[in-house]
Amino acid sequence: MAITNWICPECDAANDISSSRCICGHEVSDQELNRTDLGATEESSAAISSARLLELIKTGDYITKKTWISNFTAVGISLALFLIAGLIKADLMSLFALILAILIHECGHLLAMRMAGYKNLQILFIPFLGGLAAGSSTNGNADNEGTIALAGPFLGLLSAILSGVLFRFTGNEFFHSYTKMASIINAANLLPIYPLDGGRFFNALLFTRFPKIEIAFKILAAALLSFASFKFADWTLLLIVLVILFSIRRNIKSMQILKKYSQSFGTGQKIDEETIAFLQKEITARNLAPSQSGDSEKNLALQINRLLERISYVHATAKGIVILVFFYILSLIVLPVMALSQIRIK
Repeated sequence: MAITNWICPECDAANDISSSRCICGHEVSDQELNRTDLGATEESSAAISSARLLELIKTGDYITKKTWISNFTAVGISLALFLIAGLIKADLMSLFALILAILIHECGHLLAMRMAGYKNLQILFIPFLGGLAAGSSTNGNADNEGTIALAGPFLGLLSAILSGVLFRFTGNEFFHSYTKMASIINAANLLPIYPLDGGRFFNALLFTRFPKIEIAFKILAAALLSFASFKFADWTLLLIVLVILFSIRRNIKSMQILKKYSQSFGTGQKIDEETIAFLQKEITARNLAPSQSGDSEKNLALQINRLLERISYVHATAKGIVILVFFYILSLIVLPVMALSQIRIK
């Protein structure tokens, strides 16, 4: 396939392949134009018209709608794999308590997503790591994202308190196991380490205002998780580190694009063919465009919309920060203590 764009190593501008001279005056050789570190991209993404991408973004048709059958199948398969992996390390009662704790936790996220207008909601179990609540948003809002991050641990800790009360009245060992497990899992999730819920909470409320600090926050999280992985010989944590590193790469490239956007269009969001064409060119030039597939135009529209979300991102209000920080402290300290006080820690 033909190459269509390249990134100038001097000013970071995206340039058409028809010229070897950048708008800043820097010139590269024909040999350099073929180097992948100049961000050369294939014509498949460029062939998608900006008008078509604009239509997909305005109608929201870039979000592939999932059926309840596909969601149920995905949950069933992921749960089966989680069970198989869990039986290696835990007894059946502890494993069932763990699955219930994860399910209630993710349902908290899902409920908050639904209230915020997210689409394509889904829960998945991840062997050795936990669970995931996923959904598609069409606008960026820090108050919503902070609420979604807290909703999982908050609901999970409320269930732990209820379980602790039931244990005191019945003496059933399952309630003891669930209370201890749910309290620890949900409280640990509130630690300010990305991609835990606590990390996502602080990222939404504070760090999205400052992209460089957001990247530094993720680098610190990757370093801490790497240390923990070697310290406790838990190699599954390295999988999370890899996810963070890929996220950092995307953050850096997105930050470069948004900087160029503000220089060309200002700080406000402008959704028209000119803007879409600009973002399309920058995305493909930085190798952020998806590989060629039947849904390539939808994937490209999704990536453009993510950038548009960052451009028009609604940062947390002072009132929202106060309320969410109150519930964060309540969930991190008060609720776990209330739950664990109902049982005898063994």
